[in-house]
This record gives sequence, C-alpha cells and structure tokens, in this order.
Amino acid sequence: MELEKDEVMDIEKGELFKSKGNTHYSAKNYVQAIEQYNKAISYNQDASYYANRAACYLALKKYLKCIDDCDKALKIDSNYSKALKRKA
Repeated sequence: MELEKDEVMDIEKGELFKSKGNTHYSAKNYVQAIEQYNKAISYNQDASYYANRAACYLALKKYLKCIDDCDKALKIDSNYSKALKRKA
C-alpha cells in the first residue's frame, strides 16, 4: 500500500516532534517532552509516541495517565514491549 503525500508529511512531522520530545526527555524536561509527544500524536497515531509520553508520566508519578497511554500504545501494537513494561 502506497501512502499519500499528506500521510507521508504527517508521519515526518510526527517523527520531528517525537525527536524533540526525546531531547526534552533525555534532559528530564518531562512537561516539555509531553508537549512535543502531544504534537507528534496529533500528526500520527504511533505506538511509540504514546509509550514515550507514558514514560514522561511515569517519571512525573502520574501513574493513571501512564497506564492510559500504555493501553493506547498496546491497542496499536499489542506486542510493544516498552508499553508492556511501563504499564507493569
């Protein structure tokens, strides 16, 4: 299946925001990372975006939000190990 040009652009934008989120996460700027992952999710519903945002919620001790994001990631990819580990 070939992706439409707009779909490719959305995936690229999502990856750009994910990368920015990862940079904030590495610096332990979890609130800023969440903002970037939110933007990534708005462009593309990728399991890794939800799992990464869940990691931020876990670090902030917002456990119910972490579990919710892990559930969303697992709906997309039921074998996604990072989401399974974070949910546990």
